[in-house]
Amino acid sequence: MEEVGVGVEVHSRPLCVDLDGTLVATDLLYESVFSLIRKKPAAFLMALLQLRSGRASFKEAVAGSVEFDPSLLPYNKEVIAFLREEHERGREIVLATASERAYADSVASHLGFFSQVVATENGENLKGQVKADKLVELFGKGGFDYIGDSGADEYVWREAASSYSVGSRAKKYESFVREFSQVQDLGVIPKAIRVHQWVKNLLLFVPIIMAHQIHEFSKCVSVLVAFLAFCLCSSSVYVLNDLFDLSADRKHPRKRFRPMAAGKLLPQTGILLSCACLCSSLVLSLFLPREFLGILAVYLVTTTAYSLFLKSLVVLDIVILAMLYSVRVLAGGAAADVVVSQWLLAFSMFLFMSLACVKRLSELLMMRAAGEVEAKGRGYHLGDLQQVATLGASSGYMSVLVMALYVTSEDVRILYRYPELLWLICPVLLYWISRVWILAHRGDVHDDPIVFALHDRVSYFVGFLCLIIVLLAI
Repeated sequence: MEEVGVGVEVHSRPLCVDLDGTLVATDLLYESVFSLIRKKPAAFLMALLQLRSGRASFKEAVAGSVEFDPSLLPYNKEVIAFLREEHERGREIVLATASERAYADSVASHLGFFSQVVATENGENLKGQVKADKLVELFGKGGFDYIGDSGADEYVWREAASSYSVGSRAKKYESFVREFSQVQDLGVIPKAIRVHQWVKNLLLFVPIIMAHQIHEFSKCVSVLVAFLAFCLCSSSVYVLNDLFDLSADRKHPRKRFRPMAAGKLLPQTGILLSCACLCSSLVLSLFLPREFLGILAVYLVTTTAYSLFLKSLVVLDIVILAMLYSVRVLAGGAAADVVVSQWLLAFSMFLFMSLACVKRLSELLMMRAAGEVEAKGRGYHLGDLQQVATLGASSGYMSVLVMALYVTSEDVRILYRYPELLWLICPVLLYWISRVWILAHRGDVHDDPIVFALHDRVSYFVGFLCLIIVLLAI
């Protein structure tokens, strides 16, 4: 077509806007792929076969197998406000995206101010030069304005009368008009890898403490390296879990603020972050005994399986959570070459089973407060609340019973001169476990119980009291 747009009033030109990374602070293809892997792995494998016919065919296969709710997406509010303002002035707003047509139509219908949608369809992947050619075909060279964000949009900015960008990429063009703020913020990476959850990995130090070998420098260094390896490995899985749970997290009252669910980090960034954490963890593991690497591998496989499907299985999810806590204790023993006693394993299994139930109870209470009857992504119903509480409280008291049996065993005399004093730990534990469960029933335990204990003064006092008792018994 002949060049148009010179001297034409701005508001008579169509305003075209990209979807992924521009209108929404995410990438719909990556989100859909992770959703498909988790919910329909067979359909994902079938979609991969479509890559032989091109990227557009792959997108169509993925979109046809995934449920999509445009109301849950993290929109760029600044861009939305600008588009609405231009629409109210009578300007034609066009959604021009490389996303699959079905997704684009859903978003356009949800927002309600688009007069036209141009998207990937019929085997044509509308990205880069292809998108630029399509818009020139529709509106002429210089006959439209364009809002984009990525390197692929540079082909379009060259043909546009006016260039807008999310971020500063379009500033080098003479047609540049305005920069919109990016929703993405790399400053949330510590939150994305859940640094606050690393406290759970302090359990790796339990074996050398209980074996009274905390004073041995080499073993402390080994456990410290193991601690860092476990932190990075667990962070890798946390990020991966968030990628698989994006749609469910956006429906959750608290989880919707997680970085990727809120659009603070793109899925692509999440993938790189997860891989970086895992690779760093494996490198650190090379400096530790092979047994530790084996246990770390078991943890990685188990926790990944938990993220994918085990957490939706009633009761088994709680047992797996308890096992993952106990695996940390085993890993600490392997790193320091310390034998973990059966007493410690039994105690930790029952105690962590109780704390895992606390976590589920808290979720059920939030579900009840929200007026829901079934937990999203879980196998629990509101009617299971009392049963979960019973399982958890009884498991907690079983851990105290194991402690009592240990105090009366012959094994205790190997490490303690006054083992009778350890009896005092039993009532202290009974108090702490009972208190945690009462607070959980009141709805005061909103986070993981281990994290809750970190912010609870009474828990610190209980821990200090137990430490004093142990020191007196040695």
